[in-house]
Amino acid sequence: EVMFKSPTPAPDDVRAQAIERLAALVANGIVLGLAAQDAHWNVKGASFGPLHDLFGEVYATAQSLVDRLAERIATLGGAPMGLAVVGSRPALADQAAGMGSPDGIALCGRLLELLTAYVAMVDEAYRAAEGLRLAADANALQDAVETLGKLGWKLAAHTERA
Repeated sequence: EVMFKSPTPAPDDVRAQAIERLAALVANGIVLGLAAQDAHWNVKGASFGPLHDLFGEVYATAQSLVDRLAERIATLGGAPMGLAVVGSRPALADQAAGMGSPDGIALCGRLLELLTAYVAMVDEAYRAAEGLRLAADANALQDAVETLGKLGWKLAAHTERA
């Protein structure tokens, strides 16, 4: 892959590793966002209002994170490729394919599974960024883990039995 000039004071090999990790997060973040949007559009039942809003929040957060990560790829000298998701199989794609049911609680559970898997990916990338001494990446990914974790908590609150 061609890398462009970057103001980031890291060697090319370090930047290339970071770009590769961030590209995977972009692709899987797009999948998470689309799954949340699908749930947002299709939820039915007594909890429609709050779940519709919550699924919309997950979608907006995923989209915002994808944008931030894609811009970081560009800053590192890479070329973010959002449409690459169409021709690839991001790790979350198969898991997201079974969203199906319009039942709000079932959608919460499925979205929580996707979000939990994505948080694990983001956390792994955070640890790698720390190891590569890319503070900006590590900080952004640490913030993402916290933000996504809070959304997971909100989703889990709807799936737990009293």
